[in-house]
Amino acid sequence: MKLLEEFQQYNDIVILKARQLGISWLCCGYALWKCLFNEGAKVLLMSQGEDEAIEMVSKCRFIFDHLSPLWMVKQKHPDSRERMDFASHDSILMAVPSTENAGRGTDATLVIRDELAQHPFGKRNFVAVGPTIDAGGQIIDMSTINKIDTGNHFTERVTRALNHESNAHMIFLGWRERPKRLKGMGLDDWYRQIIMTKYTEFEREEQYPEKLEDALSPPKSVNRFDREILEDMLKDCYNPIREEYEGYVKIYKEASPGKKYCLVADPSEGAYDPCGAWVIDSQSGEGVVEVRGKISLVEQSRILFGLWNEYFKPFTGVERNAAGIHLIEDLKNLGINTWFYCDGDKHEKEGWWTSSTTRPIMLTDLAEAIKLRQYRIPSGRAISEFLRFIRTPKKPDGESIGGGHGEDVMCWAIYSQIIKKMPVPAGQVRSYHMRGVI
Repeated sequence: MKLLEEFQQYNDIVILKARQLGISWLCCGYALWKCLFNEGAKVLLMSQGEDEAIEMVSKCRFIFDHLSPLWMVKQKHPDSRERMDFASHDSILMAVPSTENAGRGTDATLVIRDELAQHPFGKRNFVAVGPTIDAGGQIIDMSTINKIDTGNHFTERVTRALNHESNAHMIFLGWRERPKRLKGMGLDDWYRQIIMTKYTEFEREEQYPEKLEDALSPPKSVNRFDREILEDMLKDCYNPIREEYEGYVKIYKEASPGKKYCLVADPSEGAYDPCGAWVIDSQSGEGVVEVRGKISLVEQSRILFGLWNEYFKPFTGVERNAAGIHLIEDLKNLGINTWFYCDGDKHEKEGWWTSSTTRPIMLTDLAEAIKLRQYRIPSGRAISEFLRFIRTPKKPDGESIGGGHGEDVMCWAIYSQIIKKMPVPAGQVRSYHMRGVI
């Protein structure tokens, strides 16, 4: 009932679900209701192939055949396998396989795409039906996750919804949502005796996830960073003591006299991608301030300069990308003068330059530091980003799963490099402490 209420509330819905919950049946009932109780409704039931699409129509027909006689209306083509149409309502419900041009030129009231992660032309179909949704129609995308094809359209839809980069309403439904599986057997016993003995851990997380993190975590074989270490680090996360700048800045620890800090940043233009920045205690490797959000370069300058003053003028490394060059100039004009220089002793180019040569090195060093627990990252959101950073054929050194963001990963990777060049006051010797090792 809660899910049906959400169907009524949102016009763009993405459902990441476990197997065998009955959600496809519920959606078919909702599609049939659209046709029977709305004039001129046009519903597209889209599946990966023709047989699967026809199966969805069969479910609608089964529901229709078992309705009260009071709700029965005459069908134009009662024997059709591909459609159900009703003359009295001028409504139609159609099976649509995911072909290259599926959905183009339609004026659908509702589009339901089942097991979207398996659709060969999912992204093209989304573009094709997009104008219909923009004009007031509704789309419901649902699927289990495909952990092998991490760049597929469904995973991208999920990632964008979670990152608030689209208007889609994200719903996760774990395997416990179905209260009974086998008669006389509780859920825990069913899972332990049936599912755990039949499927590998990877298959269980893909087909029967209990939590969203289970569904979105990549296979351990492609994780760029040690997954077990990161999951252990999650236990040590804690809430910020306060937030500033409308929540874009999270303070985990106040500035402490005598401590030395680093300020690292992965800037953005602020319109489409979020920026990321951290203030890090250079002696303990602990993040004390987190900056994250779609913020203009002017605001990024103001925030970072404020943190630079508050945390005793930390050693600063801003990624020298397109937005970073502008940010660096703004910060120089404001007075920041404790720079890491990517050109070494020339001191002409402030900031860290990420290139095809430096990127594998910085990510390898970061992976080793994570493995040795040299860093403490207090933000669970940031560690979740590390968990979704994977090796792919396109980026063997790592990239974010499903087109997600990697600002936190890059900030800490920059830190892993600039800390090597951090000036040490006269009379002091820098040392690093690792868990169990001095």
